[in-house]
Amino acid sequence: MKIIKMDDFKDFSSFESNKRLKLFSKDLFFDEILDNINSNLLESEKLIEKQFEANNSFPSILVISSPRTGSTYLTQLLASKFNISYVSNLMSKFYNVPSIGAFLQKKMINTEDMKKTNVFQSLHGNTANIYEPSEFGYFWARHFNFGQNHHEPEEEDLNKINFKKLNKELENISKVFETPVLYKCSIAPFLFKQILSETNVFVVVLNRNKKDTVSSILKTRKERFGNYDTWWSIRPLGFETMQKEKPVIQVQWQYDQIYKSLNDYDKNKYFTRVYNCNYEDLVKSPLDELNSIAKQYLIYTGLNINTNEK
Repeated sequence: MKIIKMDDFKDFSSFESNKRLKLFSKDLFFDEILDNINSNLLESEKLIEKQFEANNSFPSILVISSPRTGSTYLTQLLASKFNISYVSNLMSKFYNVPSIGAFLQKKMINTEDMKKTNVFQSLHGNTANIYEPSEFGYFWARHFNFGQNHHEPEEEDLNKINFKKLNKELENISKVFETPVLYKCSIAPFLFKQILSETNVFVVVLNRNKKDTVSSILKTRKERFGNYDTWWSIRPLGFETMQKEKPVIQVQWQYDQIYKSLNDYDKNKYFTRVYNCNYEDLVKSPLDELNSIAKQYLIYTGLNINTNEK
């Protein structure tokens, strides 16, 4: 099995990039330019952190789910309705210097653009406009890369992840925005317990029925790779063995492993910090679900992020 170097976190995020159809292929030159930009801004990142260090920080809001459960739609709704900030497609390019990204977004993008739009579109979780929410994939891969091909850490892998550094960066970002900040992380399900114990984030777990989720993942495989056989998105431990099975069996197993992990936490201890949202309820009554999320965040933090309520 290929072992990924610890500094090669982009491969950890998307190891199947060479198998994508042209429409979804990575722009390697653009990635190289972004690497250079991020590497040359480390000192400026420290200046931004110092400039805003006296500001209050706020617990982040993190959406975690299986792929193809509506997480992008949920983040678009939350970003457009609540008094919060979020990671835009502009900010996401500053994955190694996120406080600079937040500062530039705050200075350059009118976030009211997002709040005014009623068209929530995305392609496999990716949005088009510079001001729309991003998955911030390279940021999460930088923090969660433990040098393997899978996203489910074993005990020795957890020691390679610096959760204190992650939490500090999230706090610094909120200090720049001066609001809570919304994120989604597609590679977080198997780190759920550690995220709860090692950070102060508020988590929204998004659920969708298995049949529709499996069907949507298979459809995405076909669209991205031209076949149903190529693995896509989060990789549980043992996924290589599962690749010997039929694609539908692979995806059913992938779904089961993800939600097994997302249900394996101390529900009594973290009941104020975890909100379980059902995709079907979100589609049927979006405002009701959003209000419930805001109320749960208020219970946890004492902060009302719902601009629709006095």
